[in-house]
Amino acid sequence: MENYHRRIQTHIAADIEPAMLQFAKDTGETWQGSGVGVSADGKRAFNREVMLEMNDRAMGRPSQRNANVKRAADGYEKAGFEALSVGRGRDGETPVAGFEAVQDRRGYTPYRWSGSAIADLERSGIVSREDLVTALADGYRRAGMPGHKDTEAVAKAVLNRAIAKDADIDTSLVSLLSGDGQEFLRESLRMSGVKDTEAQAIVDRLVGAQHERGKESFAKSRNEIDMDARISTRDGSDLRIVDLMDNDMHGIWQRYSRNMAGAAALARVGITNRAQRNEVVAALQAEQRALGEEVMDADAPCHAVELQWRPRLGLQPRVYQRRLRCGDRDRKADGKHLAA
Repeated sequence: MENYHRRIQTHIAADIEPAMLQFAKDTGETWQGSGVGVSADGKRAFNREVMLEMNDRAMGRPSQRNANVKRAADGYEKAGFEALSVGRGRDGETPVAGFEAVQDRRGYTPYRWSGSAIADLERSGIVSREDLVTALADGYRRAGMPGHKDTEAVAKAVLNRAIAKDADIDTSLVSLLSGDGQEFLRESLRMSGVKDTEAQAIVDRLVGAQHERGKESFAKSRNEIDMDARISTRDGSDLRIVDLMDNDMHGIWQRYSRNMAGAAALARVGITNRAQRNEVVAALQAEQRALGEEVMDADAPCHAVELQWRPRLGLQPRVYQRRLRCGDRDRKADGKHLAA
């Protein structure tokens, strides 16, 4: 796993920090004006610009941003391509489920909605929930999602879940429309007050549109929302969808690369999707209880599962590993095979 993690992080280490330091000097945002380091405001401003640069690349738009912002975006873009390569695996290696069909695309970076940022904006009176729903729906449409009614329903569902902080939500509709993600979207729609029948109809329409457009999905990126879409504000401030995101790109990429590395390492030993990981976690929990060890969380991230599982591979009965493989074949046979 550590090799996969290093492969992804190498590109970030080489490009991001030097670019951020130079950006801070150019914009007068060094630490306490000392000429060294980066202030907190400088980091936020830099990350926002990089996120918008990545968004423009994903949307296929030219940009005229600071050279250091572009340098950092180049580093994240290389890391994204490397992560995709890790997920697919080399010739003869088992890919993470679903990654064999993912196309190379410019501008991919993982994003996370910031529930606290959204709630703070609402409490301050700068925006209303209606303003946010309108902006998100516009962002989804600008990225290619069809249907005014569907975009508003999805926007409401995503906002509700982000504010509730009961899930680790990214911006990708691909993840919402494949495998376990469909149930996540249905549940989110129900929480927003959408009836079960209409929630299923929305999922069916979006999945159908995705298949009709082929592997390109709704947009030119795996993010599928235009983060440069403006949000109407009560005080006239320049607020965009990017401002609703977690701004800590370093932390997000650390988590993403470790989870990708863990998922890839598990895939190489035949555990390729979430359903199989759940079986592994259940087995680990049972063994940990029997040994009196601390029991891992049921929704532990991939890298944590891999760290616990790998040392036990030589200790687990071979019959259990065979059962995982047979179970996988059974799921494929009865149509219940789930993508990660």
